[in-house]
Amino acid sequence: MLAVMFLAPGWLWLALALPLVWFVPRPLQDRVHGVLRTLVLLGVVAALAHPVSFTAVGEEWRVVVLDAHGSTQAQDAARAGAVAEALGAGGRGAGRSVLVHAAGTSVPASLVRRFDHVVTRQAGRSSSPLGALLASAGRAIPAGARGSITLLSDGLATDRRWGPAVQDLQARGLPVHVGPLRAEGRPGTLVGG
Repeated sequence: MLAVMFLAPGWLWLALALPLVWFVPRPLQDRVHGVLRTLVLLGVVAALAHPVSFTAVGEEWRVVVLDAHGSTQAQDAARAGAVAEALGAGGRGAGRSVLVHAAGTSVPASLVRRFDHVVTRQAGRSSSPLGALLASAGRAIPAGARGSITLLSDGLATDRRWGPAVQDLQARGLPVHVGPLRAEGRPGTLVGG
């Protein structure tokens, strides 16, 4: 869609003077000269009004990172699934949508169908590899492409190596929107004595 706006629309009032080119300095005998004068003055008025157009260049990528692991409350995990499903549905036709989740996270098939791509990240030693999920989300958006990342997490990452992934996203100018989830309340446990 092409939208045209004027940065200085006040100059458009000068277009009201267009009929004067037919009578000033003297009435025109030749219609071709009158049409040419009108077009030239119309071009000058349009240039003075500074027209600009906004177009969408390339596709916009939407990446949803779903970190609903064992510590997330059941109702919040369901809410996160609904939010992710809505974000995935919005991506169809308006760009590309990617779902990134950790292996072992239960992801319904209805949610998977909403996204163009699904990336399953292996947990490795960590049950909540937030840094690895964010790094995968950054890699899902091609270099130079427009996009955003929505992180649905309770923030209880067991892997503390998420700093480099966040710095990479900042350097690329990719915004990260966070949808907080509540963690299950567990009593404290003594580890050593």
